[in-house]
Amino acid sequence: MPNARSRVSRQRTGPTPFSSVLDWVGRERPTGGTQDEKRHYSERFSQDVAEWVAGYFYDNPALHKVLPPEAPVPTAFGKKRLDVGAVDEQGYLVLDVSIKTFNFTDPRSKNYKKNFTGRFYELLGEAMDIHGTYPHSVMVALVLLPVDGCLDGRRLAPSSFGSAVKQYWKIAGRECHTGENVRFEKVYVGVHSPDGTIFFFDAENPPPKNGLPPDTWRLSMEGMIEEVLRIVELREAGRTRSKAELETPFLWYGKSVDS
Repeated sequence: MPNARSRVSRQRTGPTPFSSVLDWVGRERPTGGTQDEKRHYSERFSQDVAEWVAGYFYDNPALHKVLPPEAPVPTAFGKKRLDVGAVDEQGYLVLDVSIKTFNFTDPRSKNYKKNFTGRFYELLGEAMDIHGTYPHSVMVALVLLPVDGCLDGRRLAPSSFGSAVKQYWKIAGRECHTGENVRFEKVYVGVHSPDGTIFFFDAENPPPKNGLPPDTWRLSMEGMIEEVLRIVELREAGRTRSKAELETPFLWYGKSVDS
């Protein structure tokens, strides 16, 4: 059964092992459950992963303020809720971590690939929105799969893990604030096991078609966070500081700006 603690009590607790996420959401995935049960689990899992990730950024000197999960930020198109975000002293968004989790195999294909394309286009839209408003922000996509997703390849077909890397590497590798808005600075595919262990694979590396990647290409949570913060710090020197520049006023015909 899931831990009975409220979500609020789990916030701002600092770094914790990934096993804490499984304790919060429940160790057993309802693989034989109804669609509503699976949907509820997936929503809880994604929320708890966001809180877990945020815990690694709290009180970090490179970030002025870490926003609570699902906090809205203003963009050129309105407001966007972020899984994990951080702003500087002027309210400029410096970090956006977008999390996509895949928890249940498709009954027909027996793999996790069914919604890869839909989540891919969600990430494209988020990158265009955020980078279009905050060009100096660092965007990171985390795609999480259970470990059996590395082992579900069929004949010539790659595993869910291999397919995820192939799908999401297309939007990885934005190297500077003038790069393509649809790209993320980093994309990682996280692989987690029932025992509470997890590793991250940089999607810009070539994955095995089937099976687990070599140990030398598996990043710990701490190693992944270190890479992300290094990019945040590199962007600081050129970051746009004026919040006023983010806001373009809407004009009515024949009216003044203040009307």
